[in-house]
Amino acid sequence: PAGPALADLAGTWSFARQPGRPICKVTLTEEPAGDDAFKLTLDAGCDQAITAFAPVSWRIERSDIVVMSSRGDQLRFEQSEGTVWRKVPEGNRPLLMMR
Repeated sequence: PAGPALADLAGTWSFARQPGRPICKVTLTEEPAGDDAFKLTLDAGCDQAITAFAPVSWRIERSDIVVMSSRGDQLRFEQSEGTVWRKVPEGNRPLLMMR
């Protein structure tokens, strides 16, 4: 099956450790950032864990959302249910992206 469309994913999202408890708002833009990626912006007041990761861009890879940092680190999110995406592998610090 085809993955999600860029236009469907662009816009404002929240990072959260658990549903209903956002720790950061982020905007996925449709502005190119090179290497099939697009610019990402953080709102002020984000949790230190997110600002330390320093996300700057995102891309669709297969049917996942991949968020990249300024250092080239990556976080991969797979669709969990509806507008909730879960970091994979989840590890000991779960992270959700949700609308």
